[in-house]
Amino acid sequence: MDREWPLPPGDIQLWVCRDELIVAADLLAEYAAVLSDSERQRMAQFHFARHRHQYLVTRALVRHVLSMYRPGIPPQHWCFAYNDHGKPCIDPVLDPSQSLHFNVSHTDGLIVMAVSRQAIGIDVEDLQRQGDGVSVADTFFAAAERHDLQQCGAAHRAQRFFEIWTLKEAYIKARGEGLAVPLDSFAFRLGPSCGHSLQFNPPTTDARHWQFWSTLLLARYCLAVAACHESPRARFCLRVQEVIPRVRTLDLACLCRRQAAPHTVTPPWRLPGICATPEIDLG
Repeated sequence: MDREWPLPPGDIQLWVCRDELIVAADLLAEYAAVLSDSERQRMAQFHFARHRHQYLVTRALVRHVLSMYRPGIPPQHWCFAYNDHGKPCIDPVLDPSQSLHFNVSHTDGLIVMAVSRQAIGIDVEDLQRQGDGVSVADTFFAAAERHDLQQCGAAHRAQRFFEIWTLKEAYIKARGEGLAVPLDSFAFRLGPSCGHSLQFNPPTTDARHWQFWSTLLLARYCLAVAACHESPRARFCLRVQEVIPRVRTLDLACLCRRQAAPHTVTPPWRLPGICATPEIDLG
């Protein structure tokens, strides 16, 4: 692809990939060909084939998507660096101005990559994942979040847990400081009684610079995005594409649903510092 994919300063572009749909041997061989030696070694360390498969598609996705924004750099030539907390970024040799930021998250059957001009964080979780969310919340959530979760009806408690968890993970990943930011030092209040707010303890000076999204994908995946703008008055524009690396991209804007069948969702909400999109149906 010779044309540079446009990325306006206020855009956050999400690339959604259902890795389980990618089974063609020749395509997977092309993906393997663009990986670095260290990535191939890392892939070989996974015990289960499905984990090796998802790792392969994830690394190919990152490399091919980045080459859409920088067509002069072939997918196999991308190099990456890591900050002191392990957050990956493009090697400064390839992006001296640090004008291209990305973040990746994956869960069973789904990979999502976010690209922006600003620091970005993303997290996705499978609502069908088994686990004791209440125990996790008791360990990592702020007191206000634990209270809200306990007040949530049993039928909705698991989804509310993942909504809070993915928002917290996205925020931590966007900051790039890992667990140096304690997970109980900030609280997402999502219930109607608390006004959908974000509270910091202690207070932070950049609270109004942050913007968040929370949405459902395929009525199965809980997705959250966090981004920090230089100006507290600025607003990002979130765009979503489904992609199979090297094969196709599909603009999903026309598929974003506002309380539309077949899935009922909470209406979009937008308040200072936090916003959410309606459910996205990939078809």
